[in-house]
Amino acid sequence: MNNKLDEFVPRFSLTWRLQHLLLMLGVTGLAISGLAYRYYATPFGRFLIGIEGGFGSRGILHRICGVMLGLAVIWHGYKVIFTRAGHDDFMELMPAIADWDRWKASLRAKIAGRPIEGGWGRYTLGQKAQYWTVAVGTLFMICTGLILLMGERAVAALPKWIVDLIRVVHGGQGVELMIFIVLWHLYSTHFSPGRFPMDMSWITGRISRQQLKAYHQKEYQRLFPEDV
Repeated sequence: MNNKLDEFVPRFSLTWRLQHLLLMLGVTGLAISGLAYRYYATPFGRFLIGIEGGFGSRGILHRICGVMLGLAVIWHGYKVIFTRAGHDDFMELMPAIADWDRWKASLRAKIAGRPIEGGWGRYTLGQKAQYWTVAVGTLFMICTGLILLMGERAVAALPKWIVDLIRVVHGGQGVELMIFIVLWHLYSTHFSPGRFPMDMSWITGRISRQQLKAYHQKEYQRLFPEDV
């Protein structure tokens, strides 16, 4: 007998998955080439520069990945502003007071060993926090990166100490963003119990009804009211 919970349902559109792929490639390339520049005097930095083909090639790779990241942001912004699906999905990512109340209730239930009542909608509070952390960090990196890309023109328009500060902050923010992605996003999305070794929805665009019911109960109830 076929178990309905073993069936798969759509979760992410092809457009969403392509945006995520472009973002992932851009951020990964920026992180690798940025770390090579930041730690060029260390064995680790020299190793990264070596696999990137030298210091000059590293700079080219960094700029290419920066363009990829910018395109991902522009594409995402266009979908949010000019398409109904993109706008609706963006609104689902907006934090709400009810999210905090639900988070506290779920935390108390976990500590007490009780079943979690209610549940999340399309996105959990953690997923919303991850989205906004990446969004704000990415926009900050793009703005500071564009100033540094101006080179001597930036120094001519701004005091040198400001440009130097931007360079330091840009590199530090890049390291922090990479640590965040590795330690929080990758673990909670792919390596945590119940998702290991990977949540395939970012590739296939689908999620099993069982996972949807376990992690996004309100979304499940909206899609399958007959099962409530």
